[in-house]
Amino acid sequence: MILGILASIAIPKYVDLSTVALTAAKKAISGAAKSALVISIAEDPIGVYPTITSLAANLQGSVVSAQPGAEGLQVAIDGTSYNIPTYSDTICNYTVTVGTDTVKCVGDIV
Repeated sequence: MILGILASIAIPKYVDLSTVALTAAKKAISGAAKSALVISIAEDPIGVYPTITSLAANLQGSVVSAQPGAEGLQVAIDGTSYNIPTYSDTICNYTVTVGTDTVKCVGDIV
């Protein structure tokens, strides 16, 4: 009986922690993608924006698996695929859809 009471308290807290961990992982990967964009621009001698393909390659070096997708970068968290939208303008209005398009803005993971 005591184990049942403890389980009824512990299991919901575990589920909440899983949700919190997933949210934190999404924020971290979005931040890594934004950092990869800024680093790519800073490392280019004339400040050329990277393509989505080169941005994915730069992000690939971190702890995440990234590849160009239909509407941005495709990343996986615990086997589930998520999209980080990329844009061809600096105010995040126009989605990058082709691997050769330059990326000027990176959105938050969806």
